[in-house]
Amino acid sequence: MQLITKEELADLIFENKESMYRLAYTIVENDADAQDAVGDAIVKAFGNIQRLRKKTSAKSWLMQILVNSAHDIVRKKKQVENSRKTIGRYRCHRGV
Repeated sequence: MQLITKEELADLIFENKESMYRLAYTIVENDADAQDAVGDAIVKAFGNIQRLRKKTSAKSWLMQILVNSAHDIVRKKKQVENSRKTIGRYRCHRGV
């Protein structure tokens, strides 16, 4: 079993940075969040590099981390939006 090195992971990220951004953008639907998702995925990938067991599956592993990061961003934005709606209803109900 060959583990991927940090240098190999960095090369993989560099080779796929554009496709990573495009994939993230299709999920989050805006530039800033897509960039955040890519950045989060890179940090998570380096932080969990020891979990990758096969060098041959490195790209799909990286892309799955990216998809999860993008979905996390969407989920958090929905939670904030729902909280704002709840606060707005509360203020209207209380006459604030």
